[in-house]
Amino acid sequence: MEMLRSKKGARLLAILLTISMMIPGVSVVSAEEHVGGDYGSHWAKDAIQSAMDSGIVKGYPDGSFKPNNSVTRAEFFTMLNSAFKFTAESAVAFNDIEGSEWYVPSIAKALAAGYVAGYPDGSIRPNGNITRQEVATILSRIKNLMNDEEAMAHFTDAADFPAWSKGAVGAVVNAGFMKGYPDNSFRPAGLTTRAEAVTVIQGSMAEEEETTTEPVDETAAIGGGGGSGGTGSTGGGGYTSGIPTKPNPVVKTDPVITWSDPAHITYGEPLGSVQLNATANVEGTFVYNPASGTVLNAGNNRQLKVTFTPTDTSKYNAVSKTVEIDVHKAEADFLWSGLNQTYDGTPKEATVATDPGGLGLEITYNGDFAVPTAAGIYAVVATVIDNNYMGSDSRNLFIAEADAPIWLVESSLLQTYEGEQKEAAYVTSPAGLAVSVTYDGAPDEPIDAGTYRVVASIVDENYKERSAEGDLVIEKAPSTVTLGNLVQVYDGLAKPVTVTTDPAVPVEDVTVTYNNSETAPTAIGKYAVTAVVNNKNYFGEASGELEITKIEVAVTLGDLLQTYDGTPKSATATADPSLLNLVVTYNGSQTAPSVAGIYEVKATVVDETYKGEAKGHFAILVGVAPTTSGGANGKILHLPVPEVQIEYVPSGGSDYATAGTNEITGLAEGSTYIVRHKQSPDIFTSVTVPATITKKGTVLFTFDDGWKDTRTVALPILEEVGFKATLYVCSDIVKHPAMPEYTVNKDDLEALYAAGWDLSNHTINHKDFERDMYGMGLKDSSSPSGYVEFSSRTDPYAQSELKRLYEENQKWLIDNGWTRGAYHAAYPSGLYSQALIETLKGIGVQTGRAANYDTVSGALPIPISDLYQIPVQYVETEFPTESGVGNNLKAVLAAIDKAAATKETLVLMLHRVEENKVNTYPVGYDQLVMDDLIVTEADFRAIVDRVNYQKTTNAALEVMTISEWYNTQITQTATTVTSVALSSVFENVPKNL
Repeated sequence: MEMLRSKKGARLLAILLTISMMIPGVSVVSAEEHVGGDYGSHWAKDAIQSAMDSGIVKGYPDGSFKPNNSVTRAEFFTMLNSAFKFTAESAVAFNDIEGSEWYVPSIAKALAAGYVAGYPDGSIRPNGNITRQEVATILSRIKNLMNDEEAMAHFTDAADFPAWSKGAVGAVVNAGFMKGYPDNSFRPAGLTTRAEAVTVIQGSMAEEEETTTEPVDETAAIGGGGGSGGTGSTGGGGYTSGIPTKPNPVVKTDPVITWSDPAHITYGEPLGSVQLNATANVEGTFVYNPASGTVLNAGNNRQLKVTFTPTDTSKYNAVSKTVEIDVHKAEADFLWSGLNQTYDGTPKEATVATDPGGLGLEITYNGDFAVPTAAGIYAVVATVIDNNYMGSDSRNLFIAEADAPIWLVESSLLQTYEGEQKEAAYVTSPAGLAVSVTYDGAPDEPIDAGTYRVVASIVDENYKERSAEGDLVIEKAPSTVTLGNLVQVYDGLAKPVTVTTDPAVPVEDVTVTYNNSETAPTAIGKYAVTAVVNNKNYFGEASGELEITKIEVAVTLGDLLQTYDGTPKSATATADPSLLNLVVTYNGSQTAPSVAGIYEVKATVVDETYKGEAKGHFAILVGVAPTTSGGANGKILHLPVPEVQIEYVPSGGSDYATAGTNEITGLAEGSTYIVRHKQSPDIFTSVTVPATITKKGTVLFTFDDGWKDTRTVALPILEEVGFKATLYVCSDIVKHPAMPEYTVNKDDLEALYAAGWDLSNHTINHKDFERDMYGMGLKDSSSPSGYVEFSSRTDPYAQSELKRLYEENQKWLIDNGWTRGAYHAAYPSGLYSQALIETLKGIGVQTGRAANYDTVSGALPIPISDLYQIPVQYVETEFPTESGVGNNLKAVLAAIDKAAATKETLVLMLHRVEENKVNTYPVGYDQLVMDDLIVTEADFRAIVDRVNYQKTTNAALEVMTISEWYNTQITQTATTVTSVALSSVFENVPKNL
């Protein structure tokens, strides 16, 4: 037994090694690499470990065995072909195989071996995971097992087995090749795991192993009777054993066995003398294997063996011969029931039994394995799937239509006109049946008010036709009637009112009367008006009064501001026609006033046909109006009357403030003040202070990519002086950081946004117009450095791809609530095209920062139409600097002063702010190049201090974010922008940053 176990284990390991090399994606790993693997507590650990102990097993590169992974049909065919040494191949022709797949040879061998044939739809489904019942059926065929449904009846899920697999499952369970789960279920439709595949192969191969006996010593004597071998001893038969001193060997010959392959038989027919009819040329005895009376399982080339023992063994050797016989499958009979059923929404399965019973069956309905549910006639074909029986039979399955009631919903039969189709509701039992509804015999739902005969009929293919009838009434809807133009001016013509309806109805469907007459009046006076709706779908009515008034004329007052001299002062009044009689009053009196002060003046037309009036203030003032001039602390109001106490109402106030002189200082630009003499409060005047617009330069601090020191260093420095900035960020740097210690996270962005910064669009991953430039080095195990490399492209990206890079990043900003700067973009490496600009306009982008620059003047004018090409001037900073300040820093400070002097916009572009340039970066990043992105903290503070000086001391600069700056530009025709990039030697900066 030890020798048998050793041979069996070696053979299984060889099979597993072969299978592991044939199935893609599976590698061979040594047993040492698997010790303590992922199967230590698995139910099949002993079967797996027996393979591991020999040092060669099937495993995965990560050292796992993954015993619970599923096995595909093609993989299982490969295992079986290797285990049972199937080498012959048949032609492969299935509709789901092209012919170049790795598993085609395995399927060809499986077809030749006869344990698989494919599906009725012409497929073989090689990549489908094989189920446990399919494994059982295949093993039963290979091992020629007898179907045994009783052997599987004890499983708790026996009722779930389809008819075609019951016998095969019982057979392999009875043979010990497979067993159920601890809960006493078999799970026929469950997927077969790697552990189950190893266990099944071990069990099914047990009968295939050959035993090995010890070799016979050729020098041993041949004993007779009860003698035993030995050196010089004598057995009971009187023969001496040992090695002859003078050998005289007897040469024995093989008898001639005559035995031809018998004719085929049918399963169930036992072997007999017709088949077991070997003859020999000498006398002796025949022993047949299998013996006479044996019933062979069906199959071709079944071997019959005879062992012939001659009577004279001294002259003749015992010999054997093997012939082959074909055992045809027997025809099975079919017993049908359940062929007449009624639709109820559940599958209706025909019942088929076989004689003999318990045979596996494949049943199709109109060529499909799915059991039908719908009413109809189905051609049912039952085919025996058994190792020893065959046969096919067909019948028709009738699923009759079911009966269902239908009725109309009473509440849906009374509705109100709404200008849309009205539908009568119905109910069926069961719900959801197909129903045809007609209204006065037509299928269209009615719209207009009226009464319609409704017939609802069931037209569902699974139910008998039934109908319900009733009347649908659509009532008229109310229409709100509004009278207009009820006050009109006399001109001798008829004056009809206007009528509007809501919902609107045609004008001809509304009747209007004036004092009960349908004729519109012309004379001045008042008339009772009634409007009534007479429409097929609407009703409504409104009443009112029409007044035809006198003709209104314009009256103009003049000479309302005059100077006091003690004589009566009159305002002038004119009207058109000029001959109309006008009455002018001053505070209600027709007497012209002579006293200084303010008077309510009114001019009124007195006429039978015309009317009109004008009102105003008539002022008799002392002196002349005040004047204004500029001052250090605002505007100064100069009053014409010196050395008098005055009072004035501040802008927006209600109480007078008192001033002690004839000058009032500190007045707000653009505001209006009322001034009066304190001694003569009725004498007053007013003044509006002119506004002065002062233009300043603008500085924008912008940072690119998303470096950590943007928050940790730059933010605190800017907050000290109340400045805000803009960060153009790539979302992948935040979501998939390669260097998280150097780059911002979501909390950093929340802090920047809360501090008033704009978070703006730099694409999702820093891909520019024509190159692959993955921001910050996304991790990639296939790359030599472990990070994604960038490469130049010979053809620019498609606009759809470029749009995606910006649009997804913009959406990410908006989804996180960072909307303030989301519609502003900076082109990676400053690369763009006119086509890209048009694409970005299409997704709402408002500005685009480019990289074109003027190395001489630095500043470039940007018309409002070119906000998508904001220029950038790259400026180098040096470290260490000469004499404490680098030449390039001096250029930046000069640019700040220039922006303040010329009222330009200066854009400062930075990446990093950090005092220490000694950093450690992942493999694949050039230390010098990465550090060149850094601007020292000292230089950055010098820049911030210069901007703050120009802002606070000289009042010449403002600091804005990109969104704030944009809002100032949309109201102007042009501006001037200077952009300064604070980074070292741009040509050496890696293009993925």
